[in-house]
Amino acid sequence: MHDYNKTDQLLHFLSQFIAKMNRQFLPKEEGDSPTNIYFDPPQGAIISHWLETDIGTIVFQLNLLDWSFDFVDSDFKLLDPIELHTT
Repeated sequence: MHDYNKTDQLLHFLSQFIAKMNRQFLPKEEGDSPTNIYFDPPQGAIISHWLETDIGTIVFQLNLLDWSFDFVDSDFKLLDPIELHTT
């Protein structure tokens, strides 16, 4: 049970990054719908909302196979890393 709890806590912690990323791109809504995520078994990833962008439909994911955060396109092809700017 200890291992289960540690795993649950780790996944919850990592999922917060996905939720925070969604809040940057999605319109503000009441409730927690912008933070909804789901497990995609074929991809081995936890993914969030699909986003329409000028480069096409993309999604931010936590790849559980290599523990990386990635943007992928609608074919789940890995996009080039993006440069994040902060002010």
